[in-house]
Amino acid sequence: MPGDDDSPFSRFIGIQDGLSEGGVGSVSLAVRPHHLQAAGRVHGGLIAVLVDTAFFRAVRSLLAPGQGTTTIELKINFLEPADSGRLTATATIISNANRLMVADIEVTADGNRLIAQATGTFLVIGGDD
Repeated sequence: MPGDDDSPFSRFIGIQDGLSEGGVGSVSLAVRPHHLQAAGRVHGGLIAVLVDTAFFRAVRSLLAPGQGTTTIELKINFLEPADSGRLTATATIISNANRLMVADIEVTADGNRLIAQATGTFLVIGGDD
């Protein structure tokens, strides 16, 4: 599969590839003025995009040839606002059974401040269906 940096959407948003191996995925992004909402903070939708993209990278690292995925659930707790710096989302698969992959995902600002925590579920499609 192509890397996320090959996606027009990821390039448009400014997402940079990170880790994608052994059930762990990560991406990062340098906050720019166009990522902020009216109150001057990073838009929650952008954080959701980082969560979903890191999660996809974790899932992708465990897929067999011919398998694809789709997100079926995400829950995000927004813990602190961010308005500048670098955001990093890291996803770790915690369950991989019956075509469902579940992950814990954390989003940090500047590598040390936890700004969001999420869980999600991906459905694996294709392969041995």
